[in-house]
Amino acid sequence: MFLNTLEIIQEMRANPAVAEELRAVLMSRGVLELPELVGEMARSSQRHEERLNDIDVRLARLVEVAQRRDVQIARLVGSDLEARWRRDATAYLGSRGLRKIRLLDKADLSDLLDELLVTGSLSDAERQEILVADAVHSAVRRGNGAAVYVVTEVSSRVHQHDVERAVRRASLLEQALKVSCIPAVAGMSIDDPAETAAQEGGVTTVLPPSWIAPAA
Repeated sequence: MFLNTLEIIQEMRANPAVAEELRAVLMSRGVLELPELVGEMARSSQRHEERLNDIDVRLARLVEVAQRRDVQIARLVGSDLEARWRRDATAYLGSRGLRKIRLLDKADLSDLLDELLVTGSLSDAERQEILVADAVHSAVRRGNGAAVYVVTEVSSRVHQHDVERAVRRASLLEQALKVSCIPAVAGMSIDDPAETAAQEGGVTTVLPPSWIAPAA
């Protein structure tokens, strides 16, 4: 007995076993396994993506830890250099035509700025700006004995913003005191934009050889 197409379809709908048998006859084993294979590939791809996401999270955490460590190291180095500058600035500035160089500690500087604040020569914001300078020294010029102050920003590597801060803070103090104030930067090295800015702004640059880390 021969069945036409419509009858075959009706038989398949009525008898799932017949439908499965016919499907097996018409389709190769590889084709039959294709849906399962595709599903396994999808699951494998998902697992791979999950592993990559996990790796990304771990790498992000490592980068964050490394950045925090770098910041901590930079702060420690910066604090050490500031202490060394306060201790040894007399030698470095003495070779720049100054004498009677004295470091103003924060208490003395605060008292000086408070007096300027009372007289109206300085605003509270300007007082705070000068007070956070890394170091302020009083001195006199060797040639004419004129009183000066030196306002210094210290950094392991001097950048342009260090130069700009030194200029701004020295300018504020000079305007308030009516005494010449020299902006200065000190560090282990200085980048090109900072060096250019220092030269153009008349900023004293000090790179003590003893601060330079030895080559590895």
